Amino acid sequence: YALLFIDALRMKHIVPVVKYFPMAGKHLENDFSTKVNVTQQFSLKQLKPYYDLINFGKIQSVLMSHALNQELDAQNPAIFSSFIIQTLLREKMHFEGVVFAHNLRTPSIDTTIEFKKRIIRSIQAGADILVFGTYFSENASVHLSVTKIIEDAIKQGELSIERIERSYERIERLKQTLVER
Repeated sequence: YALLFIDALRMKHIVPVVKYFPMAGKHLENDFSTKVNVTQQFSLKQLKPYYDLINFGKIQSVLMSHALNQELDAQNPAIFSSFIIQTLLREKMHFEGVVFAHNLRTPSIDTTIEFKKRIIRSIQAGADILVFGTYFSENASVHLSVTKIIEDAIKQGELSIERIERSYERIERLKQTLVER
C-alpha cells in the first residue's frame, strides 16, 4: 500500500515523507517523545519497509522518530542519534535522501536539553531539514532564531560548513526531482 500511496503523491508533484524512522508500524503514537523507550518492543523486522522502499528507489525523504531505542543507540533518541541516521539509515541502508527532524520545541523532548542544543544535536546527527509547527519563538521568528543558532554553531566549531553543504546538496537533489516530473 505504501508504494501505491507514494506513487499517487508523486504523480501530483507531492514529495512523500516517510515517518517515523526507525519505528515502522508499532508505537507511532509514542514517536513524538524522547522520554519513550521502545527498546523492548523493537524488532529489526520494523526496518524492512524502509529498506524495501529505499531499495526500490521510492523514498527521497524520511522523518525521524523522537523515541529512544537503546538497542540501536544506548543514549540518544533517534532524532539526536548519528548512529541511527548516519550509520544505519545512510551507510547500511544506503539512503541518500533528505532527513527531516520536527517538533524540536516540544516539551516531550527532555527539558534539560535547551532549544539551541536540540538544533545543533539534530544537525550533528544528520538531520537536513528542521520543521517547526509555529512561526514565532520567544524573541523572533523561528527561522531567524534557528538561522542564528546554526550560524553561531558554525563560528564556534560545533557544526561544520561541510555538514551544512551536504544537507544543501541533498535538498537541492530533492527539489530537482520536483522540476523533472
